[in-house]
Formats: sequence, C-alpha cells, structure tokens
Amino acid sequence: MELEALYTLAENETVTVCEKRLEYSKCFSVMDCDGDCSIAIDGSQFNTVAEEKAALAHDLGHCMTGSFYNRYSPYDIKSRHERRASKKAAYLLVPLDELADAVQSPWNSVYDLSERFGVPEGFMRKTLEIYENELSELVRQ
Repeated sequence: MELEALYTLAENETVTVCEKRLEYSKCFSVMDCDGDCSIAIDGSQFNTVAEEKAALAHDLGHCMTGSFYNRYSPYDIKSRHERRASKKAAYLLVPLDELADAVQSPWNSVYDLSERFGVPEGFMRKTLEIYENELSELVRQ
C-alpha cells in the first residue's frame, strides 16, 4: 500500500490526520471519549517515504483496532496495544499473500523485501516476526 492510499484509508475510516510540527514524537494517535481518532504527523522528521508510511500505518493500526492504553490504569498493558497496532500495520503494508509470492523470488532478503514493499527494514523484520508467530500458532492448533 502506498502512502497516499494510507491517507485515503484514514479518511475512509473517518480518522483525522493532520500535519503538525511535533516536538517529542514523529507521529501519534489519540482516541477521544466518543471513539473518534486523530493522528498528528510531522512529515519533516522522516528521512524517507518508507519511514513515514510505516509510522502512519502503525498509528492507523491503533485507530482501526481501538488499541489505546490508559496510562492511569495499572491493569492495562501498553505492549499488548502496541502489538495489535503493529500487526494491523503489517497486514496493511505487507499482505500475507503478497509476502508469500515475494519470498519465492530469488531476491528475498529482508533488504529486498523491504524495498519491494516500500517499508523500512526494521518494519519488515517485525512483519516477518508477526507472520512467523501467527503461523506457528496455527501449527500448534
């Protein structure tokens, strides 16, 4: 999925995305008490389109899955919400069927896959880990 398609998806999901100069983060998402989501993104802080794409997809993942944690609750686990958002971002940017086709290619290193899908290498590594964990869960069932 290309960057423009992510912005269109956000619009279709009624997620407000605004370009904003941010001091402490490149991108973040919030959900209000009515369940409406907004994402603030500082495009000037990204070195590549791939980085911006991964960050936007991750925060869109928070919005689409409702994965927001309450920092005042001792029972809410931040990492669980981050995993859900990362998983959704992986599904958006690297669909499993396309990944399955890509790994059949002779050029299927992490670098090659990240180039093919237009995502940073770190994002691709995390995506491969997500799919590997899901497949191993299926095998155990």
